[in-house]
Amino acid sequence: LVRRVNETFKQDKDGLSDNDSVDDFEQVGSNQMGFIGVLDIYGFEVFEVNGYEQLLINYCNEKLQRHFNRHLFEVEQDLYASEGVDWTYITFNDNRLCLELIEGGSGSVGILNTLDDAWGGMGNASEKDVKFVSQLHKQFGSTGSPVKSTKKKKKNKGGGGGVGLVTHKHYVTPKFGNDRQFIIVHYAGEVR
Repeated sequence: LVRRVNETFKQDKDGLSDNDSVDDFEQVGSNQMGFIGVLDIYGFEVFEVNGYEQLLINYCNEKLQRHFNRHLFEVEQDLYASEGVDWTYITFNDNRLCLELIEGGSGSVGILNTLDDAWGGMGNASEKDVKFVSQLHKQFGSTGSPVKSTKKKKKNKGGGGGVGLVTHKHYVTPKFGNDRQFIIVHYAGEVR
């Protein structure tokens, strides 16, 4: 189907009449006017070992899912309401909080900012990894399930200023291997 659509685009370029303008189409290259591709926004993957690249891939999938949710549900439903259309509101899983966990937002630091901070300064890669994960656990951590992790932690006796941290709904500290691992609860499931 994609190949046929792209062939049709190519034929349209060659078949322009004198009244048609090439400027009406997006120019991609000197001989190509554009193309259609298919993007699988449900291409979310979880492996036994997930690294930085997988974090970025899943982050992109979260961004795409947010874009899809926003334009398919929020914008359309606002339009229906403004036009007085009789319809039933559709509920959907909003992933804004997961995106804020990764990229920061609403006045908070995210995982990517924390990674940038942890990798600055002295130390080898292994030490920086441990520092990064330790900072994440302090910033967002919990030891319970994602549902329970929205409660406030008890006050820290070890000089944390006595302020309880609010744990993040989409972040879980694993019970085992927590010196090198963390869990993000994405729209499609948990990734360690």
